[in-house]
Amino acid sequence: MQVFRRPANPMQWNRLFRNKAPGTDIWAALCEARADGSDPAHQSGVRYPLLVMVRSSEDELEGKVFSLLKTYGWQEPQVKRLKKVAQPFHSDDSMMQACYEGVMQRDGGIVVYSDPLEDD
Repeated sequence: MQVFRRPANPMQWNRLFRNKAPGTDIWAALCEARADGSDPAHQSGVRYPLLVMVRSSEDELEGKVFSLLKTYGWQEPQVKRLKKVAQPFHSDDSMMQACYEGVMQRDGGIVVYSDPLEDD
């Protein structure tokens, strides 16, 4: 699954979406979910840890996280931890930065950790 795509001219996108949702915060959610098999990189039915970033009010946060995960082929999501993302955001980790840019340019960003979880 390719979740992040970099636009040809990021400055234009940043201006266009700068105030996409005024009054809402950016949140990071540590989650677990099962792959639905739509992405061959993740075996169907296997649980994976995920980091999801979305822009949302606190009231709509869990629904937005679940909706984004479902859109990208994840079932039975569970939110383990939530944290408001400090602004301005910067990370030396390129995947974390790309996840954040997914929030700024689209609906959100997802990082899938490569090692699946064992079922209890």
